[in-house]
Amino acid sequence: MAVPPACDRCARSPLPAALMLRRLMLRPLILCGVMCSLMLCPVLLCPASAAEPGPPGYRVYSETLLLLDRWRGTRTVQVDRTDVRQRLRLDAWRLGQGDEPRGGPRFDMVLDLEVGSDLGPPSEVVDAVPDGRRVRLDLYTAELRVDDAFGVLDARIGRQRVLDAIGFAALDGAVAELWLMPHVTLRMLGGLEVRRTWSRFGPDLYETDDTLLRDSPGGVIGVGARTRDLGPHAIDLAWRRTLDDGGTLRDEIGAAAVVRALDSLDATAGLIVDLIYLRPSELRLGAAHRLSAETRLEASWLRLHPTFAADSIWSAFVTEAHHAGRLTAHHEAGRWRLTADGELRVFDGGQGSEIADGLAGVGGVRIDRAFDISARTARFGLDGRLGLGYGGARHHLDAFGHFPLRMIGPNEPIWMRVRLGAAYFDVPDRDDWDGWAGWLAGSAEWFAAAGVRLDGVVEAHAHRAEAPRVRVMARMTLEDRW
Repeated sequence: MAVPPACDRCARSPLPAALMLRRLMLRPLILCGVMCSLMLCPVLLCPASAAEPGPPGYRVYSETLLLLDRWRGTRTVQVDRTDVRQRLRLDAWRLGQGDEPRGGPRFDMVLDLEVGSDLGPPSEVVDAVPDGRRVRLDLYTAELRVDDAFGVLDARIGRQRVLDAIGFAALDGAVAELWLMPHVTLRMLGGLEVRRTWSRFGPDLYETDDTLLRDSPGGVIGVGARTRDLGPHAIDLAWRRTLDDGGTLRDEIGAAAVVRALDSLDATAGLIVDLIYLRPSELRLGAAHRLSAETRLEASWLRLHPTFAADSIWSAFVTEAHHAGRLTAHHEAGRWRLTADGELRVFDGGQGSEIADGLAGVGGVRIDRAFDISARTARFGLDGRLGLGYGGARHHLDAFGHFPLRMIGPNEPIWMRVRLGAAYFDVPDRDDWDGWAGWLAGSAEWFAAAGVRLDGVVEAHAHRAEAPRVRVMARMTLEDRW
C-alpha cells in the first residue's frame, strides 16, 4: 500500500508553536460548547429516572495460571517460556451502607491485578522477547468510585479505563461526572497516562506504532458530555489531550451518537477531529436494519485519515487516507448461519491499481452449520475472502470446526477447535511477499474439575519467503469465584 513521502508529510505537518498552542487550548472548549448546545438541547426537557438503591455486596475472582509456551518467530532464537501467574479481581459495592440501603453517597471499589514470574528461558532469551520480563506485576484496575455525592456527582479515583467518543484511554488519576440537568452528564478527567516503562507497574508496553512507550510520565486531560436514561438513544461528546515533556502528543475532539429511528432500524454516527493537524481523522455513518427475526442488514460509510502521536516518526508512513463503504448481511435458517459482506475503499493517493487508481475491493462469505455431538452443539463451516485493487491481491479460504470429544465416564468432554486454511498474495513491487501461504491451528480445552481448566494449542504456518514456523503451548488454569 502506497504512502506519501516522508518529507512531504513533514512539510505539511502544522506542528503547533507557542501561539498555536494557546489557540488550541481554547478551541476544544468552544467546540464542545457548540456541539453540546446543538446536540443535547432536544433532551434537556425530558424527565430523568433516579437510580435505585440496593444492599452492599462483593465479588472475588481468582485465577492461577501455569503456561508452557514454545515458539519461534521471525528471530532465529527459539523461545521456551514457563510462566506462573496469579490473577485477582475484587469488586465491592455500596461499602459501609449496611444491609439496609440509605441515602447519601455510595462507595464502590474495583481491584484487578496480576503477579507472576517466567521460570523458563535464560536471560539472553528473555532479553530477545519484546515483552521480556522475568517478574510480572501488572495492575489493570485499582479505583474507588463515589456515586451520588451531594446528589449531583459521580467520581472515580485511581487506575482506570475510560471509553468515550474518541476511544479507549487508561490513566492514573480522577474522572468526575456531574449530572446537573435531566438526561445529561458532564465529564471531566485528568491524570497520568498509564505507561509501564516509567512506572514498571502496568499492562501496556508499546505505542500503536509498535515503538516503546516513553520512559517519563505523560499527562492526560479532557472534558465531555453524554446523555443518559434515553433508552436506545445515546450521544457522547469528548475532548482529550495527551501531554509529554511540556509538549502535546495528541489533541482530539469527538462525537458519537446512536438513534433508534424505527423499531427495526438503528442509525449510528461518529466524528473525531485531530486538533494538531487541523483535520477530521475519522468520520463514520452507519445503519442496521432487521428485516426479520432471521435476517439483518448493516451498511456503513467511513472516512479515515489515520495519524500517530505528533512527535512520532511513523506519522510519515501512516496508512493513506481513504473512504470505505461496507455492506453486511446476516441470515440464520435453522441450524445454518450465513454472513456475507463487501467493502469498497477509495484511497486518496493510489496509483497502479488493477481496478482503478486508488480503488480496492474486499468481500467475503462465512457459512457454518450446527450439529449435535454427545448431546452438545458443535459447529463446522467455511470462511473465504477476496481482495483486489490498490495494495495488491489477497485471497484466503479456510475451514473451521468447534466440537466436543466425549470422555470416559461422567467427565466433561474435551472441546476441540481446528482451523485449516490457505492464502494467496500478489503485492506490487514486493515479489518476496507474493505466493501462497498456509496454516493449521488446533486447540483442546478440558474442564477437568470445578474451577480447573486445561488448554493446549498447536499452530503451524508456512510461506515460501521464510522457514515454516510452529508454536506449541499448554496452559493449566485454576479459577474460583465467591
